[in-house]
Amino acid sequence: VLPLHAGFEQPAVVNALKSVPSGGKTIFPSSGNKFRIIASYKDQDGTFCREFEIDQPDLQTYVSVACHRDQEWKLQFVVAAKSQVENGYAPASSLDSLNAYLDAIGVAEPMDDAEESRQLQLLD
Repeated sequence: VLPLHAGFEQPAVVNALKSVPSGGKTIFPSSGNKFRIIASYKDQDGTFCREFEIDQPDLQTYVSVACHRDQEWKLQFVVAAKSQVENGYAPASSLDSLNAYLDAIGVAEPMDDAEESRQLQLLD
């Protein structure tokens, strides 16, 4: 279950995690927050995980990872960073934490489009 906190409209995030391909974007109408999928991975246990960002209108960006376990999305990692440009994208310092986390859970290389599409179809 994704906890509700700044930027995370639970049903909207869950729906986006299930449907938006890597590189894809959507906007949550209720808040104006921009959601972007960065990449999809499998961790060392074979769990399907997705890296994403939520950019708030006040230029706060949340860099996050959620993994699909036990038939639900579970938020595994979140770091808040002040965006440095108006169209989002977190500064490199927040990505250092993300890379350390991804290394710790043993993710493989990001999935290609075909594998990601197959994993998303398995969620239905």
